Amino acid sequence: MARERVNNPWRQGFALTAEDAKALNLVHRMAGDDPITIVVSHDCDMQAAEKTEPNWEVIPGYFIPKLVGRYTKAKHPRILHLSLSGGEVLADAEFDVRNRLLIPRSKIVGCQPTTIARPSPSERGILQTWLSARYRRSAFADGFISRFAQNNELYSEFEAIIDGTAIHLQKVCFDVDSGLIVERHDADDAYSLTIHLIFDVETDPNEAEIAASTAAEKITELFKKHFLVDGAWKHIHLIECWPRAESVFSLFEHRLYQEWQFDYLSLEDLESE
Repeated sequence: MARERVNNPWRQGFALTAEDAKALNLVHRMAGDDPITIVVSHDCDMQAAEKTEPNWEVIPGYFIPKLVGRYTKAKHPRILHLSLSGGEVLADAEFDVRNRLLIPRSKIVGCQPTTIARPSPSERGILQTWLSARYRRSAFADGFISRFAQNNELYSEFEAIIDGTAIHLQKVCFDVDSGLIVERHDADDAYSLTIHLIFDVETDPNEAEIAASTAAEKITELFKKHFLVDGAWKHIHLIECWPRAESVFSLFEHRLYQEWQFDYLSLEDLESE
């Protein structure tokens, strides 16, 4: 038996008009009078009959003046800074997956999505990656986390370097001890670390390579400052930090190395960031 389908204008990543978002009380507290609320249900689910998919998922967000590197390209599992270039105006917005809501489809299906701000196909791909990343995250040894992410001075500087890359980095990938989960306890028993800064080649590959190369140099100096003592590595041995174009980063390497996602400092509410 064929699956019953309907025809409506909604697609994943499309946003409610400001008027409809306000009428449905789907407005982020930071949005003010200009909300951006996107529907994140899959296209197939939105085209299915109501008895099959009675609810749609939405995320209220808000427009931001500037993208922050650690939140772009799905590098953070909770917060996404997303450019919206597929509509009438170019805009940047912030979304928090913890604000995701399940709404009866009957409240939205009769509304028309706004044409002012919506993601391009590649931006929708970033949105999909981000939505799935919450349930597919890397795991590292507790000892490595304590030496890296819980070293507040080091980690704050590391975040600032990544923030400065804006939209140019697709991923920050780590190879820690060749993928083995080993708990190390002595300073002389250092974790080996290789960092791959995977940069975007779609928008401006030259500018992206420069941003990634600059970040790699700064990260290398940062690790030397914190972990290289009298010519010997303590706690963490940075083997190499190097920029890699996404076009040459293989599927095998993608499986081999673990993506670093920027949520390791604490499990407390990230609103303090």
